[in-house]
Amino acid sequence: MRVQNAKKIAFTKLPPWVIYAIGIVIFVSFSFNLFLRNFFKESPSKLPFKTLEARFLENLMIREGGLYTLLGSKPITIFDIESKGVETEEELLIQYNEFEQFLKRAEEEKDLPEEDRTAFNPQGIQLPSYEDYKKGWEKSYKLSAKKLWSSWEKNHKIIDSKFRLFSRKLGDSSIKMGIFANVPNLVYALHQYQSVFSHRTGIKFDLQKVIDEIENEESAFWNAVFNDHYLLGIICGYGEKNAFLYDWSEKHFPGISKEKSLFFSRDKSSNHKGKEEVYPKDLSTPVFFHFGLADQTKINYELEKQKIVEFFDDKDFVQETLNILLGGDYHK
Repeated sequence: MRVQNAKKIAFTKLPPWVIYAIGIVIFVSFSFNLFLRNFFKESPSKLPFKTLEARFLENLMIREGGLYTLLGSKPITIFDIESKGVETEEELLIQYNEFEQFLKRAEEEKDLPEEDRTAFNPQGIQLPSYEDYKKGWEKSYKLSAKKLWSSWEKNHKIIDSKFRLFSRKLGDSSIKMGIFANVPNLVYALHQYQSVFSHRTGIKFDLQKVIDEIENEESAFWNAVFNDHYLLGIICGYGEKNAFLYDWSEKHFPGISKEKSLFFSRDKSSNHKGKEEVYPKDLSTPVFFHFGLADQTKINYELEKQKIVEFFDDKDFVQETLNILLGGDYHK
């Protein structure tokens, strides 16, 4: 994630709900591959020719985990659409210094209440040497998330009605994020926990109406949801138990990230996120806090990953993904 970008610096100062639902995802991805979002201009000779549409689908579906929303049980995937990239070593040095300051703040503020903190480092990431940081930059994935999203929007297709793919600000944030939603999965989550959503938002809602207004940044319902990390945890597919316990623990156990009962959900494939070329087998399981090693939500995602990888075994990834996303008959 490019910390030199002013908006990304502001990201570390957002309220706890953003840190939980978005910051954790992006920061952990960054933590396990420090150079995932350090994009710069690419020489045509280094990457096989692919359309920006193909690169966008690889980025969203594999690097950002959108396949769990496309083919699995995850209601929504929130993804970065603003990272621009580092193009010069001068910019890289600025970014390195800002990353150093970020880790320093995280260490200095680790015992403060979450609402008073401006930086988080739950995995205890250590600052690499500048030489190692530079090597990672030189080997990192090259296309910017901003460029890929801009290209997709410019050539926007009418996708199948069971999906939504759009950008919006989340709650009180000034930063726009991409949102990929599986409508049936989202409707079921809202239906299953309708009383919880109504109680916490203070709004008695009609399922179809709130689905229709999800892209509306003025929607009182969705702004309330995006400002509540318990509700956001549910629609992001982290599991009601994990969402509830994290929300409860934040109120009763300051410094929850240091609790022995708290774990990060990730797998070794997280290290593939910075690869120039990715395939369905490189898909990581979603990253979220959970309580206990044998977390059922984590296990379910591991099983979904196996099924998803098997599904693409004998298929062209981009063509099959477009076929599904645009409403084609992919059961063949």
